Amino acid sequence: AVVAGFDGSRGSRNPDPSNPPDHTGLVITEIATGHQQAYGHWDPMSYGGEIPADLVDIAVDDLFAAYDVWRVYCDPPGWDQTIATWAGKYGTARVVEWFMWRERAVGFAMRNYADGITSGACTNDGDPEFTAHIGRAHRRLVNARDDKGERLWTIEKERDGSPLKIDLAAAGSRSWEARSDALTA
Repeated sequence: AVVAGFDGSRGSRNPDPSNPPDHTGLVITEIATGHQQAYGHWDPMSYGGEIPADLVDIAVDDLFAAYDVWRVYCDPPGWDQTIATWAGKYGTARVVEWFMWRERAVGFAMRNYADGITSGACTNDGDPEFTAHIGRAHRRLVNARDDKGERLWTIEKERDGSPLKIDLAAAGSRSWEARSDALTA
């Protein structure tokens, strides 16, 4: 049984090489062990600037065919219709919109993910791109606070327009949050 996190960027038909578009990532986490792996990673520059949605659809279909998928947390902007199609196909209880603009929820999810990585509860398969995306993620404080009044944080690239992407880290955090929710359920 697995959960997954999806972080998507469509890219651009006319990409600016000095400001390359974000990547799209799909990360799965085995519920029983907490082991993660990048299940899909798409760089829009490999496709002329825009990621073909059908390739992502194939990966999601393969995921549901290969595993018992409890839930997929998806950040919908730019992929709303595609995610709605997945929800129609696999059920709204299994394909869930998980918006990154919710500072408090995201702050707790990021803390949970960082704690999982630091404690060794969250492991991964050593995929070089996945590892690089996690390593490139920078903390950015948000306005939301925890119950003790401490500011929460999210992750971001080193700067806008950076060619050093973090999308697999974002997908990994969503996948880890889905695992936490699966264990709680």
